[in-house]
Amino acid sequence: MIPLLQQRNLPVTGFGEFDPRITAILIGALAVVIIAGVVNSILTGGGSTRRSQRVSKRSFHRQAARVGLTKQQANTLLSQARAQGIASPARLLQEGSLLDRTVRDALYELDETARDEQERERRKAELFAIRTTIAVHSQNTGGVRSSKSLRLGQEVDITADGRTWFSTRVTAQTVERFGVEMPYTESNREVRPVKGAKVRLRFQTVAGHLYTCTTTVLGYGLARRVPALFLAHTNRISRVQQRKYPRREFHRACYFYPVSVTTTGRGRRAKRQALVNHSDRRFGRFEDLSAGGAAIRAQRPLPARSLLKIEFETAGGVSVSVFGKVRSLQKPSYRAGLMHVMFAGGSRRHLNAIQSYVYGYVDD
Repeated sequence: MIPLLQQRNLPVTGFGEFDPRITAILIGALAVVIIAGVVNSILTGGGSTRRSQRVSKRSFHRQAARVGLTKQQANTLLSQARAQGIASPARLLQEGSLLDRTVRDALYELDETARDEQERERRKAELFAIRTTIAVHSQNTGGVRSSKSLRLGQEVDITADGRTWFSTRVTAQTVERFGVEMPYTESNREVRPVKGAKVRLRFQTVAGHLYTCTTTVLGYGLARRVPALFLAHTNRISRVQQRKYPRREFHRACYFYPVSVTTTGRGRRAKRQALVNHSDRRFGRFEDLSAGGAAIRAQRPLPARSLLKIEFETAGGVSVSVFGKVRSLQKPSYRAGLMHVMFAGGSRRHLNAIQSYVYGYVDD
């Protein structure tokens, strides 16, 4: 071997010992190969991540379409999920409390950053349209019948004494039982009902319905490496709120005016104009308020099918005026009556203010 090496003019320092320069060259070549492999792995991983994101986006769009959202609405909701660090955007289509928190944070961000009022109110209206569409779909797909349908990550409240409630979320789901993250007191102490004790849960769906159930503590352990309280499944789940659309009590005064519609011109040039009779101002008081209408009690109510303009002030001090139509009138006495009014128009800002209150994003 030595004569062969010498014949090729490879410098040697002894038997089997190469020149240090050769060793340095080999090490350098090996380093280049390793770096190239690392770079390729990163590039491949990045491509895989981008492909995964595209697949995840398509999957979310399919689920959003089944709920009734448009492509633009789905993109808006997806961008909010990413901006707020929600790992599974599909939860927004299933959990009312998470959806409400996301919309509330988005509205707050708009108030803080959007300078153009028209654009701000337009984007708010889009968020409310998304919220309403998801709620209506959830209503039409039926209620919750079993704790087995609770999804991972579903936010729930739990109480052992019926007075003090603790917020937690579902973290495990099997055929025999389900688990929730260990609840903690404000002083960061674990809430540990004894094994076999009865506890009560409540949770909200995207339709705005509140459900409650009673179940039994089976034990404690770890679920997804998080301390968990394990509970027995139950099919005895009750819905507390029996309403199709979100509606809140709203005991505030208002003024309303009769509205008449006149037509000027003929044929294609005919124009309809609403005239508000400001000289006939009437006093009323709200009993409840929804995104689409309200119940107003008044001493001088308007008859069914009447048009009216309503003026009132929200909890936040915003003056609101909307137009509406009396759908029905309950008149238990000679003069007083309860008008059920359907809103028929108003400024986008005023309608957004109403929905902010209805969905609980502002306090009374």
